[in-house]
Amino acid sequence: MIQVYKYDDDYIFETPVIINEIGTDEEVNLPKNCTTIAPPDGMFKPQFHPELNEWWETATEDYILSLEPNREPSDLDLLKQQNALLISQLAETQSMAQQQAKMYAGLILSLTQKGVV
Repeated sequence: MIQVYKYDDDYIFETPVIINEIGTDEEVNLPKNCTTIAPPDGMFKPQFHPELNEWWETATEDYILSLEPNREPSDLDLLKQQNALLISQLAETQSMAQQQAKMYAGLILSLTQKGVV
């Protein structure tokens, strides 16, 4: 009985698998998409490269950061939040200015029709 490491069609690690049957002369009959080489500890999204018999890290920094619970927001994250809020406030202000311009235009038209202006 041995443990092997299963990966998907993109060679991304899925799960360890226990194999009970060993081939002749202690030769291992590996299931498809498996290797006897364990992914190194500390990898977030290991990908196996069969031609090199190595595992490589494929997780992006954003993916790794998304796994960290209760982390303090970075300065960049805070700036992004502030920027989003400012853009939202600007859009609301522009919408109010357009509504006000339409109201003024309506008032001027009404006054003009009554001959006040």
